Amino acid sequence: MPWSIGAVTFPYGPADISDDCDCQTDSLQLDGDEAVIFATAPGVRVVVWSGTICDPSYPTKRALEGQYCSILRGYQGSSRAVVNPSGTYTGSWYIKKVSIAEQAEGELAKVSYTIIMWLGSDLEVL
Repeated sequence: MPWSIGAVTFPYGPADISDDCDCQTDSLQLDGDEAVIFATAPGVRVVVWSGTICDPSYPTKRALEGQYCSILRGYQGSSRAVVNPSGTYTGSWYIKKVSIAEQAEGELAKVSYTIIMWLGSDLEVL
């Protein structure tokens, strides 16, 4: 099973993955005592994929842009199906941010990417 987001199948998986979840809290400081902590929400799971795309089938910058970059940028601000080989991240994720940087080295075009994804129980677009 390949690494994919929506219709984009990556030629290989991300080089770095971070997976973080922090609950939302508030606190009330009491005189002479430790603070009382209130957990107000379970928080959002945030996963960041970072890596490089270099595909011999799409050797030029224009080809990489059409096959990968512009599609990924278009996913920003929407929910997409995410699949990975182990199934750890497989599901519907909100694509919070997509950053792509061109790397000018070697014969083949290459770009680096960072994709920030959020997982929640529901997505409400206002």
